[in-house]
Amino acid sequence: MKIGIYNPHLLMLGGGEKSTCVFAELLSSENEVYILTHSPFSKEVLEQTFSVNLSRVSICVIELSFFLKFLTDPTKRLWKIRNVIGQAVLKNKFKSFNMDVFINHCHASYLPAPAPIGIYMCMFPQRLYPDNIVSVRGFYEYCVNGISYALNKGSFLSSYQHIWANSEYTKNWIRQYWNRDAMVLYPPCENIGIGKEEKKRIILSVGRFFYGDHNKRQDFMIESFKKLNRFDCELHIAGSLREDMHSSKYVARLQTMVNGFPISLHFNMSFEKLRDLYRKSMIYWHAAGYGEREDYAPHKVEHFGITTVEAMSAGVVPVVIALGGQPEIVEDGISGFLWSSPEELLLKTNRLLDDEKMFLEFSRSAVERSRAFSKELFNEQLLSCLRDIIKNTN
Repeated sequence: MKIGIYNPHLLMLGGGEKSTCVFAELLSSENEVYILTHSPFSKEVLEQTFSVNLSRVSICVIELSFFLKFLTDPTKRLWKIRNVIGQAVLKNKFKSFNMDVFINHCHASYLPAPAPIGIYMCMFPQRLYPDNIVSVRGFYEYCVNGISYALNKGSFLSSYQHIWANSEYTKNWIRQYWNRDAMVLYPPCENIGIGKEEKKRIILSVGRFFYGDHNKRQDFMIESFKKLNRFDCELHIAGSLREDMHSSKYVARLQTMVNGFPISLHFNMSFEKLRDLYRKSMIYWHAAGYGEREDYAPHKVEHFGITTVEAMSAGVVPVVIALGGQPEIVEDGISGFLWSSPEELLLKTNRLLDDEKMFLEFSRSAVERSRAFSKELFNEQLLSCLRDIIKNTN
């Protein structure tokens, strides 16, 4: 079976990219697997960053012409309209691979499936049906989808027989935005394991450093740590660094904010070093979506939260925002805490720092809870689903 997995954003080295690599590693044991992308990339970097074995996987770089680069460039105006046109062209390029199964793992993609079996792995759905066509935003969305419908002679979604969601949160918004049912396939999460050394009084957060929608709010966490006003703990923030002007300015501001405080920023850490940091840490913070209205901008909150699960598997107690997919992971008051205000974040963090018995109980519960999102369970579900799809198709 020839399987193609499309992800044009491998350079971001985020949770979606990790899922792509785990998909590829697993499926390559029984199939011919290709990761389809657009930028040259080192397979070794992917293996080291995500602790995967891609020796049986082919990474195919589909080079874009100047015209296609312009169409798919998200930094230019009217990106969605240009992207719809560009992805209609890309479909023909992908057809030359003669794939049996195509897994679209590209966020906000309008690409029709270029294979008999199409699977859309949705990290969060883009809006297809505007609420108010009279508004500028609504009219723009109407135009985008009208062009997509015309180019593809129907909805691009109709070419996908199967839609998989990365959380119940995403599944609910797929129903609202696309009027389609989806199967929840939680992303594969690494079992970091408990380290031999004792926990240090470290508060940890892991997430990409970038500016824009779905920002991880490292700036808010730095300010919150300052308000915590404790000299017996440290804040460590780790993640990959996006190389663009706005993100560089954002990171420069973060570096200015940490001056004089026990706060460390770690850029592009190897998996081994990140694992050691998880094992040493005591508390995990997550703040993506803070300041956003979940009902108005649901795409700006965390849709699942792989790093939260990874931290829990290392016995790190999560104190995370009560938005998006985080409440699906953390059992409030059992395996960690959920918070809805800055005051609640500081209060619950202090409780864990001051009560060793509570911390140890929560830490054990966090490890136990993390097993519900293990790579082993993911592997079983993915292979079972794919086999059923192929069987029913034949």
